[in-house]
Amino acid sequence: MAWARAFGAKIVLLYVLPEHLPGELSQIGVVFHERRAAKAAEKQLPELVRRYLPTDLTVETRVSMGPPDYTICKVARETDAGLIIMGSHGHSGFKRLLLGSTAERVVGQSTTPVMVVR
Repeated sequence: MAWARAFGAKIVLLYVLPEHLPGELSQIGVVFHERRAAKAAEKQLPELVRRYLPTDLTVETRVSMGPPDYTICKVARETDAGLIIMGSHGHSGFKRLLLGSTAERVVGQSTTPVMVVR
């Protein structure tokens, strides 16, 4: 937050809902579940901003659906972001092999500098 203030930057708080099923496998229940999740996120993000971020910061909230790594990089390009700051779950070993690392993929794909916070 101090960086945003110092540089007069806008914060884009992004929540990405991953797409789990290919189109032909999507059933009406899955589509409705995804829409409910997106609506819930759209309501919760402004509440998080109100609750945890100072009012003097400019904050935009976004909810997007797609592959998280691709979507994060895409939104960074669209918003002309100067820095991507994202969390890492800190998985290692077998768990990381199974789950992959969104943060690692973003670092590898992004043309925008990336700061990963554990």
